[in-house]
Amino acid sequence: MFQRKLLSVSVMFAALSLAACGDSSDHKKTTEQPQPEQPQPEPPKTVVYKAIIASTAADYSSSDISIAATKAPFDAIRGYNIVDQSDYGVDAFEGSFYRIGRYNIDTLTRYDITAPQLPVWQFSTKASTETTTRNPYDLAFVNAEKAYLIRYEGDTAWIINPSVLQSEESAFKIGELNLSSYNDADGSPEAVAGVIVGEKLFVVMQRLDKTAGWAPGDPYIAVFDINTNTEIDTDPNDNPENVKGIKLEIKNPTSIDVVGDTLYVSGIGNYAPLERTGGIQGVNVSNYSTRIIRDDSAEGADALGQTSGIAIISPTLGYFKGYVGWQNEGLYQFNPETGEVVTEPVAGLTGLMISTLKKAPDNSLWVGIGDAVSPRVEVLDTTNNTKLGQVDLLRSPSEIAFTSTLEEVVPQ
Repeated sequence: MFQRKLLSVSVMFAALSLAACGDSSDHKKTTEQPQPEQPQPEPPKTVVYKAIIASTAADYSSSDISIAATKAPFDAIRGYNIVDQSDYGVDAFEGSFYRIGRYNIDTLTRYDITAPQLPVWQFSTKASTETTTRNPYDLAFVNAEKAYLIRYEGDTAWIINPSVLQSEESAFKIGELNLSSYNDADGSPEAVAGVIVGEKLFVVMQRLDKTAGWAPGDPYIAVFDINTNTEIDTDPNDNPENVKGIKLEIKNPTSIDVVGDTLYVSGIGNYAPLERTGGIQGVNVSNYSTRIIRDDSAEGADALGQTSGIAIISPTLGYFKGYVGWQNEGLYQFNPETGEVVTEPVAGLTGLMISTLKKAPDNSLWVGIGDAVSPRVEVLDTTNNTKLGQVDLLRSPSEIAFTSTLEEVVPQ
């Protein structure tokens, strides 16, 4: 009997102990401080390239901007920033694009690729003391805070700070490059393009004499140190009174590209009267030596027309436009190392207005086709010259630029 009582007391004590433990646990739960929310990880992002296409109406009454994906099916949004002027170029750098208002427009406008309808800023490209157009033509970027604005009219290029705000116009222009030693009889060297290679800026000048019917003179390339903005003497052993730049053999340069240590320049010669004095010339960016790659005056070269533009994919693969007449051009492949040309038009592109050529970041070739009915950009695979697709436009393409942006990775 005593044992049964003892057992009952033991069981009762154990039950009470468990109940007490349960009460203690519940009490702890109600008095714990809430844990702070853990920050959610940023969604993964990837670099995506976009094509910015400047386009012009067939009658030159208006122009716009289109933005296209650089991967098939090359989806595009067309009709940004429509204006009733047509002479515009486009350039791009690090997520922004720049619309260059040229002859008698004289403006430069920056847009962010994520808000392409809203200008970040717009400034004039001529000084208050300059009464005639300065016809800005090209941009060459050192970094986000320094770029060179190449101006076709006049004899200076501007050094600008693209990072300024609209309210900081006084900080937009930060210097000038003097090109006056290359002036011809009309008072301007007709600077048409610029490119930065390493620590050097190369400025290509056509030197067309407007007082003599735009007759092509001897074109030059001026070379500047981008750290000091001073001109480099490319031949210090010649007469000190000579200009410091590189004299080109081809006339009327219109297009440039760079691959490796070579700056490639194409020139068209003269349209009227017809002069086959153009072609393609290579310039070594280190020692400034030059070589003729294609000579438009060579026997048989006239069959493909005058060289009116280039895109260089590699030291052994390039493309040029052959100009036969107005809205009559063909696209041809050539070897920049040997000068050998494939005379069969690439992808059947001939008898067209090939308005622009541009190499994309993935080495595809973007070919602008000017057409009143079907303006477009055809995209070619340069490994086999097959067509990857096309970007249909509202107006004929005049220039193409590429820039990158970060976009969230979409789960598959």
